[in-house]
Amino acid sequence: MRLKDKVAIITGAAAGMGAATARLFAREGAKLLLTDIDDKDGPAVAADIVRTNGDARFEKHDVSKEADWQRVVDAALAAYGRIDILAAPFPTSSISRCGIASSRSTRAATSSACARSSR
Repeated sequence: MRLKDKVAIITGAAAGMGAATARLFAREGAKLLLTDIDDKDGPAVAADIVRTNGDARFEKHDVSKEADWQRVVDAALAAYGRIDILAAPFPTSSISRCGIASSRSTRAATSSACARSSR
């Protein structure tokens, strides 16, 4: 288990590459906070992972909104105490290919919240 006990936020996790990434990370032992704007299918992916003995939660999340980023980071810190991985398997205009927020405001929100997690 290469990701045993690592905490990951996975965006776009309701379907497609995001859901596949979530399932792979779960099989590798990660604790997951899954996010997506789709609050119908997203919880189902999290429930599937939990049914197979994984650890996953879901938060509705619009990656283009700074307040949503803050809420998601806060939820991950509240649930798991830290964040090790931010996976954005399906890049959007707000997320670069490497999974780092690309807007200045989102970078500030995630940087400040992630800094709190590493203290």
